[in-house]
Amino acid sequence: MSTFCERTNSSDVSWCKKWILALAIVQTLSMGKSFLFMTGKGDGDAAMLFNIVTVIAVILFLILAIYVNYKNKVWHFLFRLLLSVMGNVILLVMAAYSIGVAAAIVWVVAAVFVNRRRFAVFLRYKNYIRYIVATYILTAGLRLAVMRLFFHKPEMWPLIQLGSFAISMAVLGWFYHLLMQEIQKGRTFFEATRIVALIPVAFLYFLIGLLTIVPVKFFSGESLFGEEGHDYLIMPQK
Repeated sequence: MSTFCERTNSSDVSWCKKWILALAIVQTLSMGKSFLFMTGKGDGDAAMLFNIVTVIAVILFLILAIYVNYKNKVWHFLFRLLLSVMGNVILLVMAAYSIGVAAAIVWVVAAVFVNRRRFAVFLRYKNYIRYIVATYILTAGLRLAVMRLFFHKPEMWPLIQLGSFAISMAVLGWFYHLLMQEIQKGRTFFEATRIVALIPVAFLYFLIGLLTIVPVKFFSGESLFGEEGHDYLIMPQK
């Protein structure tokens, strides 16, 4: 038994290192491409070759991401939500268009109330939530704020790009630490990446998912997330 567990843990560690390395390569190449563009060095044979390498790396990473999200059953979760998401969005837009913004606000408040107990599952994963929130703030949020501040100072853009890259690498290091911590606790790589992917998806869905009160398959909360208190973020049992 211990030999099997060690072998499984070793496989998860290997997957973790490969995943982080792939992310680091893609982020580095993307930063390099943006840096060449901002410094006006995006022309020439060397830049073209660099762009080709970047495109190939991104395509390979997308293939890897598709596979990882298949193994951790993220795609299964998303496809199960698809019909409900479409129904909620259509009705929400219709309400906002025909009645006004107030109707959309009421819809969101009602959806949060209906799904309030499902939000409680997130509290089991506070370390994941800290990472996810920090990622959005330190990457998208901070970068947008800085770019807006220095929009009329293009000479600062390359320096801002380098700063953003340094922050993204730090966040990636945090992600690696988080995954390794979870693997050491006995969680698999695929389950850990599933939780990271699904927390923001589920959170956004609960903001509009008022139709979970409808007792119809593919719409009801029980059909989509299981009975109340069920941890819908972990890997489903086979």
